[in-house]
Amino acid sequence: MTPTARKVFNLLHLAPQNNEGLHVQNIAAQLGLPSNDVFKAGDELLGLGIIFTTVDDETWAVLEF
Repeated sequence: MTPTARKVFNLLHLAPQNNEGLHVQNIAAQLGLPSNDVFKAGDELLGLGIIFTTVDDETWAVLEF
């Protein structure tokens, strides 16, 4: 997992949120990263099956095991 993907995962896992998860723009703002980097990290995490999309393709939540 890339360092950026780990940051995104940690934020999704630890940040207070509702059932809908967090939007990419919110993640980017909280981490101080460009949206493109967050999208790349999200694609990586989605591909690994660690996160999933909720209300749209840009809102993600952690898949609880």
